[in-house]
Amino acid sequence: MGLFKKNSKLVFIILLAGLFLSSCGKGADDEKNTIVMDNNSEASTVIVDDNEGDGEAANALKTMTVSYVDHDWTDLSNAEINVDPLASTESMIDAVMNAIITEPEDAAKAVPVAQGMEYQRYSFDGEGTVTVIFNIDSSRTDAYTLNLSKKAFTLSLCRIEGVNSVTFEMHNIVTGDDAIYHGYNENSFANIDDANLEAEYNVMVYYGTLDGAGLVGREINVDLSDAISVEKQIIEALKVSSGDDTEPTLPSDTYIVSLSVNDGVCYIEFSREFLSNAVAKTDIAMYSVINSLTSLSYIDNVNIMVEGVTDNNISEKVQLAVTYGPDYTLCR
Repeated sequence: MGLFKKNSKLVFIILLAGLFLSSCGKGADDEKNTIVMDNNSEASTVIVDDNEGDGEAANALKTMTVSYVDHDWTDLSNAEINVDPLASTESMIDAVMNAIITEPEDAAKAVPVAQGMEYQRYSFDGEGTVTVIFNIDSSRTDAYTLNLSKKAFTLSLCRIEGVNSVTFEMHNIVTGDDAIYHGYNENSFANIDDANLEAEYNVMVYYGTLDGAGLVGREINVDLSDAISVEKQIIEALKVSSGDDTEPTLPSDTYIVSLSVNDGVCYIEFSREFLSNAVAKTDIAMYSVINSLTSLSYIDNVNIMVEGVTDNNISEKVQLAVTYGPDYTLCR
């Protein structure tokens, strides 16, 4: 009887030990995949699959195409980057800009900043336009690589939802001039007679007729790689005659005080010399400027101001500081 009691106690102890070890083993396995959360002071348990979690993190990102140039600077070369689809427009811009100004791992690609150009910074106006600012040594750049750079930045940025256009500000460290190139978008490099990267192209500008009663259109050549912006090149052309059958519509000493393009509207402020001759005080001068600037694909309307002038009436038909579209009824 005593022997039976001793054996019973021994068996009981062995069973307890087995249960204890089994419980410890199960707890160790569960600890790998269990997160204990305090939810309103009540303990709850969430089971997490480590592999599934990694997959969800990877699927949270999306790929986006950015444009570099090829190593020989003959064409663009695209690459994919990972971005957060829930990121703000500003964060997306930052990610894309950081990508394209960082030397790519692929040796066949290059940062799209041409020789003679030095990237400075960018800004975003919150309304769809990114402005990219460069210093430029015009003695070391050529038109093709300059426009290839513009194309790479424009296409990369305009792939971002919320970005509609890109403006380039170029500070020429040789001449000290600043050139601003407005309104580039994904279509800009196909609108110039399908010559995507030609620096020069023709636009229609409108001079005065010899009798001063109308306008006549003439094509002029403008240069995208010039230190002077295309808009300013057009205004300079209107100060001189295009031939024996036309008259300039702007006084030669007129200069631009300010110029900007926003949402298809060109806002241009002239110096007071704009009103110094009889032609400028008619519809002819106003629509010479308006019709000429709207020849550019990214300008639909023009708003003309004159420095220090508060009397807005130019004629019965047009006023200063009012936005107008082109009017070709004056053309001969």
